[in-house]
Amino acid sequence: LRDPAGWRDRAALARLAADADPTATPAAALSALSMRMRRVGLDAVPLLTAARASHPDNFELAFALGLAHGGPDRAGRPVGPFEAAAALRPNHLVTRMNLGVALAARGDLDGAVASFRRAVAIAPANAQAHSNLGSALHARGKLDDAEAA
Repeated sequence: LRDPAGWRDRAALARLAADADPTATPAAALSALSMRMRRVGLDAVPLLTAARASHPDNFELAFALGLAHGGPDRAGRPVGPFEAAAALRPNHLVTRMNLGVALAARGDLDGAVASFRRAVAIAPANAQAHSNLGSALHARGKLDDAEAA
């Protein structure tokens, strides 16, 4: 993990991930490795799953695992990693937004609304939080509430 040349090459990154020992590697290094992997199109989910098992109280790893799942549209992302991240940092705006999107994608509109409401409370001036809340309320049929959001 300490060889900077290995961080630039796709094959070297894959070897680093395969050789990484999540029990002996700092969580920050595992998180950084997963981000590099995703940038070059490598699947970071196995690395992050093992890392989360070794570092269950690490926010960055929980959040990174949520991001590593699914495509850019976030429809395939599971809820669990974002729930874990939100439990570790309840007032992290981006976590709340991603959790809401993941909940909405699996059909849990009540959960999505709750997450987006929390996002609006965290950052009342954030237009995307209001938009997401309005969309989730609209999907629930709460048109008056959606318009107010």
